Amino acid sequence: MNAARDAEVASSYASVGALFGVDLISYELLPGFTGDGVYKVSDGHADYVLKEVVDEPGLAFQLAWLRDLASNPDIRTPTPLGRAEGGVVPVSLGDRKWILSKWVAGRISALETDQLMAAYGRVLSALHRTELSDSTTRVTTAARRYDSVYFDKAAGTLTEALGDALARADLELLWRAMLVSEEVLESLEKIQGEIGAVHAGIHEDHLMVDEQGGSVGVVDFARCGLGVRALDVAMVAHYLPDERHDELRSQYAARGGTAAGLDGYEWPSLLLLTAVDNLATLSLSRHTREQLLSGLPDLLDCAQRPVVTRVRG
Repeated sequence: MNAARDAEVASSYASVGALFGVDLISYELLPGFTGDGVYKVSDGHADYVLKEVVDEPGLAFQLAWLRDLASNPDIRTPTPLGRAEGGVVPVSLGDRKWILSKWVAGRISALETDQLMAAYGRVLSALHRTELSDSTTRVTTAARRYDSVYFDKAAGTLTEALGDALARADLELLWRAMLVSEEVLESLEKIQGEIGAVHAGIHEDHLMVDEQGGSVGVVDFARCGLGVRALDVAMVAHYLPDERHDELRSQYAARGGTAAGLDGYEWPSLLLLTAVDNLATLSLSRHTREQLLSGLPDLLDCAQRPVVTRVRG
């Protein structure tokens, strides 16, 4: 936690709320979200999420997509509020920029495995079935792109971070598998309708379930962008044991999810791209080298699968 920033928020969060037309009276830091500076705030009647942001091009897409998702009754998401006097967000106070969003009520998911798979399927299918509005479509050019260029850069970041911990033979295996996987990704991108908005960060801690377990929400859209929808499913599968992948895909399809590439030779490649992205992200964060190296065996296991599939094909 950044103590200096937290102290600054303590003295200024009410002023930030006023810019959104909300009279905030309390706040608390929310750990575990992408980036720092995420707070739960309240006006005494309703709760909100106050988040410090970097005003980068991808933010405009994130906020626009969240507004689109607000109209989907099948999913609950943190809808961003507008400025009190109208106009675009984020708002600025001093040298910091903020967004204020509606609180997604519920508890962090602690479901039984079968219920968790169903919740994943519901969330993924709801996200992928939400049509982008014209205003959102206009800002897609600024969205983060989960394409072969992105994953190639992630692989470079990762191999540089691993250094001599990655044996030459393993390095060659990884890059051969990446070549195959990027070709698979590019073939999926050519299928009409497959590129769409993706959350790119769903895992159990980002699911919010109501007390009855019937309504599911998802939070933390910091990594959202554009990519083939199957990547979103693979990014969830990355956190699950292999024996649960079929159930995840089945639950997704049963709830109207139609992403291509979830069966057959494409799936191992999608899993590799996801594993590379995950470890590359860790290498850029505060995680230790030991934590990074602990993921190396799974990465190399993933790398073998696309190559084996190509040889068998």
